[in-house]
Amino acid sequence: LLDPVASQSGAGLGSPTVIGLLIDRDQVLWLDTAVAGLHRMSAWNGEQARFDRISERHGIVSRPFGANLLQDARGRIWTQLYVYDPGKDQMHELTQADGVDIGTPWFHSFARLRSGRFLFGGSKGMLAVDAASFDASVYAPRLVVSDLQVNGRARRAGQLEQGLLLAPDDRSFSLEFAALDFGDPSRLRYAYRLQGFDSDWITTRADRRAASYSNLGPGSYVLQVRATNRSGSWSPHELAIAVRVAPAWWQQWWFRLVMLVMAAALVYAVVQLRTRQLRLRQSELRSLVQERTRELESLTELLRRESAALHEASLTDPLTGLRNRRFLVRHVDVDVALSMRRHESHWSHGGPLPGDADLLFFMVDIDHFKQVNDRYGHAAGDAVLTQMRSRLGQVFRDADYMVRWGGEEFLLVARWISRDHAAELAERARKAVADQPFVLDKGQLLACTCSLGFACFPLATRHPRLLDWSETVDLADAALFVAKTRGRNAWVGVRDSGDMDAAALAARPQPAQWITEGTITVLQSPDDAGGQATGGVPDSEP
Repeated sequence: LLDPVASQSGAGLGSPTVIGLLIDRDQVLWLDTAVAGLHRMSAWNGEQARFDRISERHGIVSRPFGANLLQDARGRIWTQLYVYDPGKDQMHELTQADGVDIGTPWFHSFARLRSGRFLFGGSKGMLAVDAASFDASVYAPRLVVSDLQVNGRARRAGQLEQGLLLAPDDRSFSLEFAALDFGDPSRLRYAYRLQGFDSDWITTRADRRAASYSNLGPGSYVLQVRATNRSGSWSPHELAIAVRVAPAWWQQWWFRLVMLVMAAALVYAVVQLRTRQLRLRQSELRSLVQERTRELESLTELLRRESAALHEASLTDPLTGLRNRRFLVRHVDVDVALSMRRHESHWSHGGPLPGDADLLFFMVDIDHFKQVNDRYGHAAGDAVLTQMRSRLGQVFRDADYMVRWGGEEFLLVARWISRDHAAELAERARKAVADQPFVLDKGQLLACTCSLGFACFPLATRHPRLLDWSETVDLADAALFVAKTRGRNAWVGVRDSGDMDAAALAARPQPAQWITEGTITVLQSPDDAGGQATGGVPDSEP
């Protein structure tokens, strides 16, 4: 039956093919369609109708409600496939767990008996329903932990009664759980969240009963798990497992205090040394600020025009699957603006600075990559570049930007994180490349290393608008060059500008000059981290 009734946009039938009709005892029209399922006519003014797409609202698409529509004494709408309760707005699918096993159901093979019972026909027989005696399951199943793994290794789940303690070297854990409802386990639904990390519940199906987390910061969390019964009702029995991540030595308060004192002493010495020079150059800096301001205005206009021209351009590198420069230019400005507002608000209104107010720019370069192409061919070089994505993905989060910057260079932007984690991320990224050989097309193993340079944004937390993100990338690139000149397989980073005033920051000398002169806070990898990787390409390029 094709729909002949006019309706408002968005309020019509989900499918024009009507296969079942019912006018209930309240004179309400119910319809079942071949694709969009159950509908109820909610309004009719003589010319236009309005329909409630009930099946679609309950997530049931691409299948009918059952065509054989009947209403029981409690107002529920029945077929051999579903029961819908209008009063509670609940949809229940009938399965073998409810006693339904008639094979392929037959449309228009149904009847209501004088006793009030329903009959439905199918390829394997007839289904008799005593509707007055049927209710959805109210069983509240309990939850148990069926498997626990830390760093990919199994642990006894019984230890969770005392909570889960993760050592600083434990980078990930996975918990598998199950609800004890065996009526129809495939219809159970689960949800979990890690308080202190997840902002909301994460729902999952019965075939994916596991919660996995990695790279958690030090602190205390609570893992909550809940489940439904086979009728979709949430059980009040929930799991609540305490999780504590122990800090590493360099995350202890005393280490941070020592670093703060050392940084303050260094900044004080640098400021005293530079004060006399800055006063002599004050007039020159005023003109330089004006010139750079005009350059920034021109650059802003150029970026605006380029963004319009690149609106339809691809944002993904075809070889590695990483993002490209277009993606970074399109998205990073929003992150930069938010970071600047958080720092400005902190200095204007006081109070603690949020721990996720910084952006960290990492420039990564594969050491001796040209010799990889020369010795093993460009296919080998492409294999190394492709595998870099998984190596970097072990360190950086899905929310971070991973960009192929050009050739063998990659730009990583760690978003909404404290600059205190910059050195840790740099060392982990260096080890992710150096600790495991790359697999070439012919099964050969090739040891490669990388050098890294990073810079934190905003570099000047008191004056976050004086240096933009592109200049921060230039600083990271200059730090990368310093790391390569110190032997490769190492990292060098710029943490902040210390107490340099606005005039000193506006001078903007060459990035390498800032690093080598020590006018900003520079971090570098330990001496034993650098050097040539065993089995790699020999050192012959700067």
